[in-house]
Amino acid sequence: MKKRLTIVAILAVCASTAMAYDGTDAILRLRDERKKHPEVVSVEFPGDTRWREAYDAIYSHGAIIENPWVALRIYMNETQAVDVYLKQTPGLECRRTAFYSTPEAVAAGRGTDVLKVGKSIGAGSFRGFDGSDAVNIDTVQSRAQAVLNDSTVAVTARGWLYRGRRIDVLEYYTAHASTPTIDVEIRLDGADPDDVFCTGVQKLDIDNRGGFIVPATAYSEGRNIPDSKQPEAVEAVALHVEADPVNIAGTLETPLNYLLLLKPDKDGYIRYTITAGRP
Repeated sequence: MKKRLTIVAILAVCASTAMAYDGTDAILRLRDERKKHPEVVSVEFPGDTRWREAYDAIYSHGAIIENPWVALRIYMNETQAVDVYLKQTPGLECRRTAFYSTPEAVAAGRGTDVLKVGKSIGAGSFRGFDGSDAVNIDTVQSRAQAVLNDSTVAVTARGWLYRGRRIDVLEYYTAHASTPTIDVEIRLDGADPDDVFCTGVQKLDIDNRGGFIVPATAYSEGRNIPDSKQPEAVEAVALHVEADPVNIAGTLETPLNYLLLLKPDKDGYIRYTITAGRP
């Protein structure tokens, strides 16, 4: 109960300041040697592209979606991992920092990347499920990311070979100006009604305090070191994912994650929300 109250408190604080700090943003930029990092609307890579080439082609390694309190980036590779950036002062700032805050910027009040995802599910990454753990969206015909507007990013994996069939995965991440919650909608074309997928939250590396999974909800809090080059920068974070009950097929705790097992609804959709804050 205490953990759920932490998330309720985060939402309440944000709601109380929503009128003062409205706005959302979605950003997709290319990496270039001259460090101009031009902004684009969409990118697409053939499925046989080496993951590092696609990952490194994008500045910040994936599209960014932000509201005044939190930003997420979705990695452009087979993990499609969701990473978290938290603000110290409400506002939109990722066009300036792009997840790469310096110690000086943080000391001046900027936000920073607070999560080391590694091989975990991060905060609400969408994955397959092999019966015992999450699996990456690895064997595809193509993968793409696109900015649909200033509040929505689309992530697409076409022709994913999953359980012997090819399916198309369309993920939509939508930010709102009045809450730190990010809505996620997954459309699965070609999936079997009995196919199981998953999302959830990672366990924190340091002082992982009382994370839990209950039907439709996964939660964790603790501390970790997001950047191994800055071992002194220890970040405290709380992660919360809540799925539509109609999509729930079970829960599972693994060494790295608290997982929600998911099935598409009758129309082929999976829906859940991601919330992050400081405990």
